[in-house]
Amino acid sequence: MQRNPLISAKLILLLALTGPHSISAAPAAAAPSAQTNGVRQANGPSTTSQGHSLLVGRAGTRARPVRAIPSQAHETRSRLPDAVDEVVRSAMAAEHIPGLSLTVLRRGEVVRQSNYGFANLEQRTHVTAETAFSIGSLSKQIIAAGVMLLVQEGKIDLDASVSHYISDVPDAWRPITARHLLTHTSGLVREAPGFDGERDQSVMEVLRTAYSLPLNAPPGERFEYSNTGYFLLAELITRVSATPWQNFIDTRFFRPLGMMATRPTSRVDIIPLRASGYGWRDGRFQNVQSYLALRPSGAFVSTAADMAKWERSIVAGAILTQRSRELMWTAARLNNGEEVPYGFGWRLEQVNGVREIGHAGVLPGFRAYYARYPDQDLTIIALANANNSSTEPTRVVRAVARELMAQQSPRPTNTRGN
Repeated sequence: MQRNPLISAKLILLLALTGPHSISAAPAAAAPSAQTNGVRQANGPSTTSQGHSLLVGRAGTRARPVRAIPSQAHETRSRLPDAVDEVVRSAMAAEHIPGLSLTVLRRGEVVRQSNYGFANLEQRTHVTAETAFSIGSLSKQIIAAGVMLLVQEGKIDLDASVSHYISDVPDAWRPITARHLLTHTSGLVREAPGFDGERDQSVMEVLRTAYSLPLNAPPGERFEYSNTGYFLLAELITRVSATPWQNFIDTRFFRPLGMMATRPTSRVDIIPLRASGYGWRDGRFQNVQSYLALRPSGAFVSTAADMAKWERSIVAGAILTQRSRELMWTAARLNNGEEVPYGFGWRLEQVNGVREIGHAGVLPGFRAYYARYPDQDLTIIALANANNSSTEPTRVVRAVARELMAQQSPRPTNTRGN
């Protein structure tokens, strides 16, 4: 009997996702068997709760068993999957995601760190909190924070012309300010026409290919997402700090915060514990090649552990002042006074009546979502190594948020008499 490739591939992925290895906060009544900063580490994903080997293989071919990898720690709670695991595994199977790392924080402290599936399908390497993913446009909040650090130091005026800092911009760009660039209201094209992902290009080499293009709108007239604007912000950091933008970010943010695994993307450099990127086509996973070029708009590789440190620094005000953070999370206003749902490197939305400060990230082979729910003191970050058209960690994060908020909601009180 001929095997259906699509069904076979989905079955394979479902088997691979039957057990996450996670770190989660222990229930109040339970004593965790392994402690790391007050959180508990759970069993690894190498086997199902019944102990079966995982299966991974090409769709339509006989799958090869993967030997179980011993978990690093054990826990005393039930082996039955919890509601969050169910949400994540279901989404991964439906959206063909090989591996995903999920981090949940409250007030800047990790309460759950769960990892699912594979960082590398060929080597059968499981995702961990130290797996390095390309984070795409999550990098925009980091670039924006770099600009705000220079604002704090009095070196950048948000409302001054960019020509004050970069003198050779075309005349049409002179009304553009850093505020316009941060909020995607500059009128610049989304992508500079000369960007080539297969070439190692400087920021200015890319930007100059957009010099001759007309603006899509006068600065401040409308919101239109522009990666070109974040290239220009990176060059602004370089000119003002007299330091290459990536070195500035590393020196002022990553090293002081202990984010030692976070660094610019690179196809050729050796990046420890790097996840491979994948796509889904014709009923099977395929390798996806990363850019050779470095894009400031999607600049960094990071890990779940490092992104938790970044969130902790935001909550603690370790680098940016409260005023700077408030500005980053304030909706931009157009020239006519209309608000747009974007701050400085963050989208500002209402999701099912709940305020969300978040952003998605996309690069070849990778997708990510970072969501802050300030009224619930909740942050959820998902990093994944797939960029299929259906892959959307945004849905995973929001589904997990709904589940966690539902668990927090007070139970209805029985008002009837006994």
